[in-house]
Amino acid sequence: MKYDIDEILKTAPHRYPFLLVDSIESIEDEGITAKKSVTFNEPFFEGHFPENPIYPGVLLIEGMAQTSGFLIKKKYIKEGENPLPLFLGIENAKFLRKIIPGDIIYYHASIVQKKGNFFKIKCTVKVDGKICVKALLFVTYADA
Repeated sequence: MKYDIDEILKTAPHRYPFLLVDSIESIEDEGITAKKSVTFNEPFFEGHFPENPIYPGVLLIEGMAQTSGFLIKKKYIKEGENPLPLFLGIENAKFLRKIIPGDIIYYHASIVQKKGNFFKIKCTVKVDGKICVKALLFVTYADA
């Protein structure tokens, strides 16, 4: 199933400039894939190496967390409930390739372990089919 920005805005608590996912490409049993188009007009490029813009790693981690939150809400939260996904931690983050304006990011997240409302999620960030970032995220949710 695919979701556009309107559906994401109904589900995610984030807004510009901190909404880091443009669309959900698919949600399947094995996980979720989300997409983000990187443009030079992103507000952080003004100060993050303006002569050689590189997408900030901390925002890539946040994009993985947002994708993970969307997965949890769609797979485990009942219609009408609106808990707030909370990012708890990260393990084994590896930054393998830089991401620059013009790249199209694909976030992939899959749940490795679920214990109550705590989730361990394996995430990757890919550009042109190549892994740029990988990490394990820990996410939960709380009443909003």
